[in-house]
Amino acid sequence: MAHAAVYLITGGKDSGKTAYIRALHGERGGGDGYACPKVFANGMHAGYDVLNLRTGATVPLARSKNALPPGWDGRLERGMYSFSETGLAFIDSILEGLAARPSARVFIDEIGSLDLARARFRALFGALIPGCGELYASVRMNRVSEFVEAFGVTDYSLTELNVPEAGGERL
Repeated sequence: MAHAAVYLITGGKDSGKTAYIRALHGERGGGDGYACPKVFANGMHAGYDVLNLRTGATVPLARSKNALPPGWDGRLERGMYSFSETGLAFIDSILEGLAARPSARVFIDEIGSLDLARARFRALFGALIPGCGELYASVRMNRVSEFVEAFGVTDYSLTELNVPEAGGERL
């Protein structure tokens, strides 16, 4: 792992990782990367979007498999979600941009099992690490060791958010 100071934000489901990443982005005076805010429909959690933190553009990323919108371009499924081809391509394009134009601060939200399984994500993410000064990444608690191993991270700071007690994690 070259150069970047790595800050991992972790916690369980609904622990506030995305809100924390967005707040850090604002507090640190910007930077580049993406967040994955929740999307609600009729008061119910329907999925996630990808928000480009530099431009403010958003693209649908994941929707509940039992309530897919018309014309949904599902590419992969994980758990109860279908992931959009367009949303995954948007993440890849943001990562490509980060590798091409290094940023002092990079914010990457919700690196999970799907990302770690995608060779394209691993290659793009691995390529951007040497070019950034500070890397803030949110990773589910149960994926931290997998993240560290996948990207050869040996030195990092870990912030745990709202960690529920054993058996108390909200679904």
